[in-house]
This record gives sequence, structure tokens and C-alpha cells, in this order.
Amino acid sequence: MLQYLYKDQNLTKAAERLYMTQPALTYRVRQIEKEFRLKY
Repeated sequence: MLQYLYKDQNLTKAAERLYMTQPALTYRVRQIEKEFRLKY
């Protein structure tokens, strides 16, 4: 997941490559941010 986000620099494109919806990917990214206490 993070690899596609880095490569594409675009949530929608990365979500498509991962066969996910953009909101689902956004949710997963936010969960990771919470887990590692990151904020962008």
C-alpha cells in the first residue's frame, strides 16, 4: 500500500491499483497515521 502511494503520489490512482475505493484507502492511511502518531 505505502509503495503504491509513494510511486503514484495520488490516493485515487493508488486505490485503483490496490482494488480499493479511495475512501477505504484514506481510512487505512489515517489508521496508520494514528498508530504511528504521525500528522501531515
